[in-house]
Amino acid sequence: MSEPSRTCLGCKKSVPKSKLLRIVADAEKSGIVIDEDGVLPGRGAYVHRGSKCLSIASRRVRAPLRLGDRVDLDAVGQVLAAIPSE
Repeated sequence: MSEPSRTCLGCKKSVPKSKLLRIVADAEKSGIVIDEDGVLPGRGAYVHRGSKCLSIASRRVRAPLRLGDRVDLDAVGQVLAAIPSE
């Protein structure tokens, strides 16, 4: 049985889920959290750990996570920038 694939929010390539990092909207903090284990509830998005994909994802994150205007994109960028690249 093959592994499910997901699309990277940055480069838009579809790859096996295990190759991507899941990010989830965090209503309490009005931002995002990194879901290392892939088990947090809520709407998630996937992104490669590479700096290029993370940079693009920081600008595209509102729609897939349904964040609207309630999140500070600078804070999202800081969370994503803190993720070590592969």
